[in-house]
Amino acid sequence: MHFISKRKMMFIILKEAYKYYSEGETSRYWIKKSLLEENIRYTFTELGIYKTGYDMSFLSAECRQPLTISKKNQFIASGIQRTSDLHINLPLI
Repeated sequence: MHFISKRKMMFIILKEAYKYYSEGETSRYWIKKSLLEENIRYTFTELGIYKTGYDMSFLSAECRQPLTISKKNQFIASGIQRTSDLHINLPLI
């Protein structure tokens, strides 16, 4: 059985979602892209993915930087539908 860490799995899922979504502009493209970028920044910060050395070149410069501790602790996703802790936007696409 092949084991994949939670970090690696989330990195791959969000990277592929970002690449796929960035390839085609749909209705409300920029709004949805900003929600996806929020999810990426929060998740990558929370899971420590920024510290792992994964290639972040697919992201914008702002998204390549983790949230500061104070921003992470006060972070509230800006979408209308969010997880109960208000940190992740749902559904995105």
